[in-house]
Amino acid sequence: MAVGIDIEKVKREGLMVDLEKFAREGYKSIPKDDHYRLKMHGVCAQRHEGFFMMRFRVTAGRLNPDQMERVADLAQTYASGYVHLSTRQNIELHSVKIENVPKILKQLAEVGITTRSSCGHTFRNVIAGPCAGACPHELLDTRPWASVIANMVVKQSDYYNHRLPKRLNVSLAGCASCEDPALVNDIGLSAVKNTAGETGFSLHVGGSMGVTPRLGWLLEEFLPLSDGLPALKAVAHLYILHGDRSSPAKGRLKFLVEGWGIGKFREEFRKALPEMRKADKDLPKDFIPDPWPEFDPPGGSALAVLPEGVEPQRQKGFYRVPLFVSLGEIHHAHFRRLAQWARAHCHGKVQVTKEQNLELQWVPGDRVTEICSMAEKLGMLSYGVKSILDIQSCPGTSFCALAITSSQGAAGSLLQYLRDRQVLGDPDLKPLRLHISGCPNSCTQHQGADIGYSGGMVKVGEDQRFAYQLWLGGRLGAEAQIGVMAKKAIADEMVVPVTDALFTVFKRDKEAVETFQSFLGRITIPEVVKRLDSLLVEKGLSPTTYNRVSASPMEGLRMIPGG
Repeated sequence: MAVGIDIEKVKREGLMVDLEKFAREGYKSIPKDDHYRLKMHGVCAQRHEGFFMMRFRVTAGRLNPDQMERVADLAQTYASGYVHLSTRQNIELHSVKIENVPKILKQLAEVGITTRSSCGHTFRNVIAGPCAGACPHELLDTRPWASVIANMVVKQSDYYNHRLPKRLNVSLAGCASCEDPALVNDIGLSAVKNTAGETGFSLHVGGSMGVTPRLGWLLEEFLPLSDGLPALKAVAHLYILHGDRSSPAKGRLKFLVEGWGIGKFREEFRKALPEMRKADKDLPKDFIPDPWPEFDPPGGSALAVLPEGVEPQRQKGFYRVPLFVSLGEIHHAHFRRLAQWARAHCHGKVQVTKEQNLELQWVPGDRVTEICSMAEKLGMLSYGVKSILDIQSCPGTSFCALAITSSQGAAGSLLQYLRDRQVLGDPDLKPLRLHISGCPNSCTQHQGADIGYSGGMVKVGEDQRFAYQLWLGGRLGAEAQIGVMAKKAIADEMVVPVTDALFTVFKRDKEAVETFQSFLGRITIPEVVKRLDSLLVEKGLSPTTYNRVSASPMEGLRMIPGG
């Protein structure tokens, strides 16, 4: 892993890189600055020298069986054997050697997948609600919009990748059930209707979690559809011109909006918008994508009783079946089997969700029981989705070059504890969201969960030790709120006892009908932590403990012989 790269200098010098040369000459031949250039191709540092993580763009999370089978083959042949699903609906492979990167890119291109601009200071993967095109309540099918935006930013990547101060995350939402992520993305376009009944977009800007979390500011309550794409370009234009390049910690769009104030940003945005409305070779005529043709297959059949987690589509007789992917990690054999089932039985319609799960769509009613049975055998039951078992976790020190703690290890311990406690049978605990990040960068948006853990270091005397912070009271969606950092210095081995004590305090002290969020509001978070610490002391545990043993730098490395 290269450190100390002057990224702005690298961008000024150019981002071209000779992948074939590196593949021939091996890892040691890669100059330090070229480690950043590799990110433009989705080839990112891994904590194990000689290996990389590769990230694939999956626009709006939409996959087809050919793509899934190809990814499964690549995971088996050239990577760790597992497919990782990210919270931005990307796919990642870990433990890839540079010698195999050109072969992987060629095989991905054959099935329509690109890795271009999936890392670094780029327009990242465009996310959208998985129910787009199938939701009974959607105002707008966002799939063609996501496709057009993704194609534009990839085609214009040579322009944007040299100029953006940091990354830009874009979200689209067509209905309320998308749990609109606009407030935690740099640019969030959400379908709305105005008082005249016309459909357009609201626009939020500057949302981001990370070390300094901010919720997005409402820039425009209503934009006509024809201004949706020019508005995105206008925000990027202002960011390129005025974003902070002097301090990496202040480079995100949120700091520009915060520094100017939303009033000034809105004023400058409205000045820039007319120029952005001019013709662009990479945008559709009038800036409104053509709607995708209505998919109307035969063979739908209605269900009298829906299994838990299964949702009806607006197309009668067809259903959306979510599949629980534990910690976002799925073995290549399971990924391949799901692809084959989707091709045979649901017209090949598969989604990656921002909760790191999969979803099969266009499942006929008479096939729902069959897929639920297969999911049970694979440990992917639909009723685990969006429950407390559905822990969002980054790769942590298993792979990530930036991670500080083993988030996958801690999440695995929590998952086993939750299963042993049979939390799915507890209506108070089942709906809670639990996210865990291996560093403060918040890839899992731990500040937006009911209960969040983030990895870091704590100073104890002259020593630096691994520890977690506990965040409480966060929430994502249209009414998002940033949680409160409630407790520091929680060792790996204390994550489960602290969580158990928190549950005990909640169950013991809650009123008869009271949610976790309402409980935190009534008792207050400082008081909850005080009661939690008292309970730990009663159990003979220290409320403040530290991890005294460093995780192995090779922890979690999964290798395929000869890979």
